[in-house]
Amino acid sequence: MITDGSGLNAARRDPRQQRILDRLRLVGAAPAQAYEDTLTLISESQRLHTASHLAGHLAREINGAIRSVFGAMRPAPPAMDYEQGADSSEPERKDKYWESIQASAGGLGIPLDSGLLRLWWEVGEAFIGGRVHRVHLSGWRQVDDEFRLLWDKFESVLDKVLDRFVARITAAHGVVDEILGAGPTDDSVRRLREEVPHNPIALQDFYSRATVEWLSGLRDGGFFQHPPPPVVDEEGRTLFPSWPAIEYLERIAATSSPEVADLIANCPGTENGAVHAGLARVICLIAEANAAPLTETATRWLTNGVVTPQLVESLTDLAQRLGAAGYSSEALALTRVLLALDQRSKG
Repeated sequence: MITDGSGLNAARRDPRQQRILDRLRLVGAAPAQAYEDTLTLISESQRLHTASHLAGHLAREINGAIRSVFGAMRPAPPAMDYEQGADSSEPERKDKYWESIQASAGGLGIPLDSGLLRLWWEVGEAFIGGRVHRVHLSGWRQVDDEFRLLWDKFESVLDKVLDRFVARITAAHGVVDEILGAGPTDDSVRRLREEVPHNPIALQDFYSRATVEWLSGLRDGGFFQHPPPPVVDEEGRTLFPSWPAIEYLERIAATSSPEVADLIANCPGTENGAVHAGLARVICLIAEANAAPLTETATRWLTNGVVTPQLVESLTDLAQRLGAAGYSSEALALTRVLLALDQRSKG
């Protein structure tokens, strides 16, 4: 069943929350989903004993994700000399969290003396500190007025920094350039996973230029294990995002058929019909010997998933190719499912 990813209906989000969610999706699915789940926890806190603690942990995850991306966008490490006339009210120089906020400020173009940075530090410290820990065997902290005030401040920070991020989003292409220039090292894969926004534009920039030498690192780094799920927008429409990784697999399919076939066979299930249609295109590009075992996977897409005309077209072509190459049993099995689907559609 396709949902919007949270128990909080889109119609119940206020405009700021919807704006934050939409912009977090430009950072990546993980922080956006964490934000959705936090809203659900807060809205259902009356029946969830640990809501405030779980929400606090998710807030830390969101905060860490955006700082990793924003900090990598900075043109150069920001400079502030705490030892020469520094304001004693500022966090200490050795505070790694404060240093990461400074780096994020450099990436977003926020002045280092901005009150926004101090607020960002304060709310983060609250979630890093006691708010996420159990304090008594008798019970848990509640989602009380103090927590709601803290959460409101955190949303205020998110709204402002994400607005800056959108305005400077093209700076992420510089990070992609650095990663591609360094080649497929372990650190490059880590940076791609943690520092490049996982939105279609930034990822397409990477995948359109990545060579086949990146394949093993991307596979081991889990980049083919998270196809984008369907998204329900503020008007209740279900959208099926494309998966930028498919473009890369299409480019290397002919020369890396066994490896690409293995990736498709082990790709997690998804309700996103656009992903299945794209993977079907990839199967049509790999060698028949490697494509034939994937007919069982393709059959599941037709019987248990969202079926698009593009998916049917690609799998029809695949059945014809397999039959011509001598894989008659696989071709026949796939054709039977396609014919049954066609008969059902005609009533």
